[in-house]
Amino acid sequence: MVDWKTPARQALHVSGFPETLLETARRHVREGGERVTRQEAMVAELERDNHPDAATLAREVLKTMLLSLDLMKRHLRAIEERKT
Repeated sequence: MVDWKTPARQALHVSGFPETLLETARRHVREGGERVTRQEAMVAELERDNHPDAATLAREVLKTMLLSLDLMKRHLRAIEERKT
């Protein structure tokens, strides 16, 4: 079982530097938002360039990405609430 209240809980970021669970969750939300922004631009470009099938698929991927981002945000809020 995970001890959510232990502030020393850390993971290694791909950079090799340790980060706390809170820092990891914040990074996930930030990076997830950046990915969603890129996917939205891809959908717009595909629609603009008249690639309806690819645009439809890109929109479906975007829906999944938005659901994942929502889960990341919920996870972050849960961690923040536990710290108080």
